[in-house]
Amino acid sequence: LAGTLWSHTATAVQKQKVELDKRLRSRLKEESSSVMTSILERWKGLAGYSRRDSMAAYLTIARQWSGFGCTLYEVDFYISSTGSFSQKLWLGVAASSVSLYKQGESEALESFPYGQICSYSVSDSNTFRITAGDRDLMFETTKLTEIIQLMNAYFSAIHCQRGKGEDPDFSITDTTEVGFRQLVPTPTPTLLELPSHPV
Repeated sequence: LAGTLWSHTATAVQKQKVELDKRLRSRLKEESSSVMTSILERWKGLAGYSRRDSMAAYLTIARQWSGFGCTLYEVDFYISSTGSFSQKLWLGVAASSVSLYKQGESEALESFPYGQICSYSVSDSNTFRITAGDRDLMFETTKLTEIIQLMNAYFSAIHCQRGKGEDPDFSITDTTEVGFRQLVPTPTPTLLELPSHPV
């Protein structure tokens, strides 16, 4: 009797699994068909466009993203200054700001224009800190050198624009202006020369 019940239960479980797999395959087929139909409709809308026009249309759409033009780096963002809890995020470094993105999401969780950044510094070979206003942000990443070099380049470009009397398309606060005046007599620091970068 026990063998019969076991056999019946195993058969029922196997049937349920087969039925579930069937439904899943059917649903995936429907979804992929729907996606393909949508892609084909969009593709048909580009009929008659040259390659250049298609690229221009693509860039017009891409420019609508708030993070367009930024370089994304995977970082561990430490919630507390003691490093007790971290969250994997993307750090977006752009010409006008540094932003934090949840991985896979298009909208920034937080954005810090360079005018709000008081300093950024290297803590060790994989850890760096950004001070923006009263916020102290700590990150860990394997791309530390790239991030610091890119931020140095953007701050240097801002410094050059201000020296030429050009008005960058973002605001610089008074406290940052003082920081820039302090940087005028010194050459742009590199990562190895100066591990802390007041701005």
